[in-house]
Parts: sequence; C-alpha cells; structure tokens
Amino acid sequence: MMLVLFLLLVTVVAVSVTWAGYLSRLAAEKTIRQAIDKGVLLDPELIARLRGNRQPRWDVRLMLAGILIAFGGLGICAFAALLAVDSFDALFPVLSIGVGVLLPGIGFIVAGLWLRRSGEA
Repeated sequence: MMLVLFLLLVTVVAVSVTWAGYLSRLAAEKTIRQAIDKGVLLDPELIARLRGNRQPRWDVRLMLAGILIAFGGLGICAFAALLAVDSFDALFPVLSIGVGVLLPGIGFIVAGLWLRRSGEA
C-alpha cells in the first residue's frame, strides 16, 4: 500500500511540473501574440528569451538525472532497512533492487563529470 501511495505522489508531482511548464509556455506565447498585435517589432533574440529556449548542457543533464536516480536507489535501500525491522528475509532482495537502481545513477553522475572535464558538453 505504501508503494502505491509513493508512486501516486511521484505521479502527482510529475504531472504538476509538466502542467506548470505548459502554463508558462502558454503565457509566453500570449505575450508574444499581444506584442505582435500591438505592432511591436520583436527580434529573434527577444522571442527566444521570452520562450525560454535555453537547454542545459549535456553534462548538467546527466548529473541531474544521476542524482535523481541515485537518491531513488538510496530511498529503496532505506525502505529495505525499515522493512528489515518487520521481516528480515525481505532485506537482501529489496536491498539488491536499491543497489541496482543506485549504480546506474552513479554511472550517470560519473559520465556527466567526465563530459564536463573533457569539455565535450
């Protein structure tokens, strides 16, 4: 039951973030349309700034994804420790799942750091 509630919380947060991004893009497009309707000349740089088209570099994206995935794995490991209080037999299977999630997160962080150091981001 706790897992279902946790996944429901994650879903609500993801939908909220997506909806907030959609509303901000909608507001930016409305502002651009109103400026054009009033006859204001907009240069491409101003439109790009209003739309917020800045994408983070690949090293930053990889490190952010790695941090999120690694903390997810740590959360599963903490869940395994709490579960061991009630049922010790479940400790190692759940702990192995947590480590299985943690290691790719660490891999993403290392890849992001390598890209940053090599200057290829």
